[in-house]
Amino acid sequence: MKLLNKILYCLLVILSIILCKEAYKLGVIPNKYLFTLYIGLFVLLVLIILGIIFFKKKGLRIMIFIIELLSIIVSIVGIIYIHGANNFFDRIKNYDGKTTTYYVVVKKDSSYKELKDLEGKEIGLFQTDADAVEELSNQLKFKSNEISDVTKLIDKDSEVEAVYISSGYYDMISEFKKEFKDNTRILKKIKVSTKSEVNSNTTKDAYTILISGIDVNGDISTTSRSDVNILMTINLKTHEVLLTHIPRDYYVQLHNTTGLKDKLTHSGVYGIDMTSKTIEDFMNIKVDYFVRVNFTSLVKVVDALGGIDVESDIDFGEGKYHYTKGINHLNGEEALMFSRFRKMLSGGDRDRGNHQEAVISAIINKVTTSKSILTNYNEILNSVANSIETDLSEKDIKELVKYQLNGMYTWNVNKINVDGTGAYDYCYSWPSRKLYVMVPDQTTVDKASNYINSILNGKRFSEV
Repeated sequence: MKLLNKILYCLLVILSIILCKEAYKLGVIPNKYLFTLYIGLFVLLVLIILGIIFFKKKGLRIMIFIIELLSIIVSIVGIIYIHGANNFFDRIKNYDGKTTTYYVVVKKDSSYKELKDLEGKEIGLFQTDADAVEELSNQLKFKSNEISDVTKLIDKDSEVEAVYISSGYYDMISEFKKEFKDNTRILKKIKVSTKSEVNSNTTKDAYTILISGIDVNGDISTTSRSDVNILMTINLKTHEVLLTHIPRDYYVQLHNTTGLKDKLTHSGVYGIDMTSKTIEDFMNIKVDYFVRVNFTSLVKVVDALGGIDVESDIDFGEGKYHYTKGINHLNGEEALMFSRFRKMLSGGDRDRGNHQEAVISAIINKVTTSKSILTNYNEILNSVANSIETDLSEKDIKELVKYQLNGMYTWNVNKINVDGTGAYDYCYSWPSRKLYVMVPDQTTVDKASNYINSILNGKRFSEV
């Protein structure tokens, strides 16, 4: 028994060293907890070795054996948990630029089967940047023609043999004009990567994060319309969180463009940089960071949390989804639909914005108050790591987590919206026909800007 105790003791020493190393490497555990861990392990190891040396009775040695065995199990579990957290930070998608997929599109009944078949032909370029054109030029020699209406490709007298557009534009055009998708086919997909222009300059105690939700499932790196735009302003000293919803159809001037304004959702087609800078321009604020999510992100995170409790101020629903006035416990899919429904709501996109903010508030509440963050630890980290893209650095994220763990603070979450008036107008991204837009109410924009800057400067929401 004494020899077995010594073997287990050596194993426990090794596991304790690994545990301490992983805990330190993680970088989110507050120093007071790290110190407690180190001292606790040291005292435990000293007491066990003293017991091995001085305890002679079989019963006492069995007790030492049980303590060693339990300590080894706890150490292994701790290492697995902490190692999982370290893997999370390694796997999270840190943004250093956008990757846009472009399509070379031809008529459905054309004879072109491969990209090389378009050698020397005339290709229409629609809202393509220099990097995208260069990438196509590296693969094919062609005659370029800047066009303003992609749908003319399917006209009988079309002057171009193909068009070159981003996947985001293709999806948008297919939604507005279904016959375009029905009468064309994608000949080639080309991925184009560009570096980010976003520079994060956060303050120590307060900053604003853009939560951008794109209207697709699957790969979070997909460039698409920004259907959800919520500014989350955080003050670490006052523990205030302000969620500001901006409607997807807000009619604004896209950053560094002139002429026609556009719907804010279309800014996402040009990348998260464009959305961020555009919001900065018309809101007169600084967006310090962004977190980009899609439909898959929300479903995974909510399910990993074991569902969330969301309050609805009305009864509504459609198909198999129904929500009652009051508190609703929602799984991931139900939370997604709660955030997406708008046509049956009297307030339309305004009500949808309120619902999106309610879901975010519920997630914040669940993460900061529920034990599910401990029981579903690895599942939650795995869902988040694969489901978001952000320009928050690993150091930034770790400091936030460490701050919350150190104080286990309760956050005061408030919500506001900017508003406007519905209209139809031409858009920068679609100049050939009028689309539904929301003309901003400048009074609500100014009010929201004032709230954001006040929270950043240390005021509580109730004091603004």
